[in-house]
Amino acid sequence: MLTSQIQSAAYASVAAADQAAKAMAGAPDASSAAGRADEVVALTLGDYGLDPSVAQSALACSTSPCLEPGSSVSVEVAIRVPVPLLPQGLGWDAAVATVTSTSQQPVPRFG
Repeated sequence: MLTSQIQSAAYASVAAADQAAKAMAGAPDASSAAGRADEVVALTLGDYGLDPSVAQSALACSTSPCLEPGSSVSVEVAIRVPVPLLPQGLGWDAAVATVTSTSQQPVPRFG
């Protein structure tokens, strides 16, 4: 049971990071890029049956301002895998592992 939870979190983190980086790179402007990435992470985790609250994402741009043509964006998604059958919310750190994945995507040069 624990092995399958870790494997599911690994697949979810890879998919979420990849899709969020693609959504961010294709955003029309920097102000909407972060919102798009966060929405995609939440949707992707939901597809894997995971609550978005178990994940943290970090967004980065290779240039400032973000989304300059020819630059790149990256998204890192970390998912904490809880100990099975242990009640959550008791103030304990009930994670057995944290799975992290990073994806980088180029921003199109010609729109």
